[in-house]
Amino acid sequence: LKTNELKTFNFTLEHIESQQNTAKWVAQIGNLIPLSGVINSDIGNTTFEIKIKEYKKSELKTVKVFCEKHANLANWTQTDVENRTNELAELTYKFWNV
Repeated sequence: LKTNELKTFNFTLEHIESQQNTAKWVAQIGNLIPLSGVINSDIGNTTFEIKIKEYKKSELKTVKVFCEKHANLANWTQTDVENRTNELAELTYKFWNV
């Protein structure tokens, strides 16, 4: 499967926990993952278990790492989002050497 994600600007930001959940934590960066628009639209609003299976189709390394790390979870929770938000912040901090 060629997703074309690796071409410039050919990906979308997927909300891992659905935007239908109006809790504030859903808007955190830890709840977002870059994903092919095709995969993203195919997923729709479904369970985390189904989403992980679809995410595995992605060619993006960050998505592959996410799947490896979170494949055994049954649900994606506020705690997961907060932990991932902190991890992404730490990576950004290290990358930019702030």
